[in-house]
Amino acid sequence: MWESKWEVLRKLLSDPLSVLHPFILLPMAGQLLLLVAAFRPGTPRWLIRLATGSIDLLLYFMAIIGLFSQNRRILLSTLPFTAASVLAFRELRKE
Repeated sequence: MWESKWEVLRKLLSDPLSVLHPFILLPMAGQLLLLVAAFRPGTPRWLIRLATGSIDLLLYFMAIIGLFSQNRRILLSTLPFTAASVLAFRELRKE
């Protein structure tokens, strides 16, 4: 995973047009926002929701691919993060 993120960052600096795709940039931005939120006390809830939602877009697209291709492995691989994001959204709503 880290290797793929490093590769995207390297290509972003050397050949930006090769990584300019929403399914690459949105989840990457979401991960960076979650990283900032993890180490910054008092992070606004909307920032956490935005970061989680941007990662969710990619995973929901992967789940749709898994459904249409009838590939259970792809579909099941999206469930852990989906469950975690649902729990996070519920917890943020309580606060």
